Amino acid sequence: MPAQQSHERRRFRRFRFASVIRVRQGDAIQECEMLDMSFRGFLGRCLAEWRPAEGDKLRVEWRLAELIKLELDAAVVHVQGDRIGCIWEAHDPESFAHLKRLVEINLLDPTLVARELEALRGETTHQHSDAVH
Repeated sequence: MPAQQSHERRRFRRFRFASVIRVRQGDAIQECEMLDMSFRGFLGRCLAEWRPAEGDKLRVEWRLAELIKLELDAAVVHVQGDRIGCIWEAHDPESFAHLKRLVEINLLDPTLVARELEALRGETTHQHSDAVH
């Protein structure tokens, strides 16, 4: 069963996306591997010597190309071994536009993209309100 369908309560499709990200926690910066991502968050693999805890706030820098850099705030929602699951908390409109484009490329269906954006808008938290509307 595909990762995006393996958990019924997921409302956002997840995509495998192998990439190196820089994670800032306070003054410390660590490199992690992004394993998959969605409109709502990402799953990452951390180095053995560093583990954030559930609830920790992170600043994620993610370079997609030489000229494209996303800067997103995230919160750790689970830690299992060397993997962390995070939700996006806030980001600038330009970073959200790049994230949206990645989802569009992977979904290949404008109807599904619109459905996920509507689900994102409908969440009780207003973390994305500036970038989504």
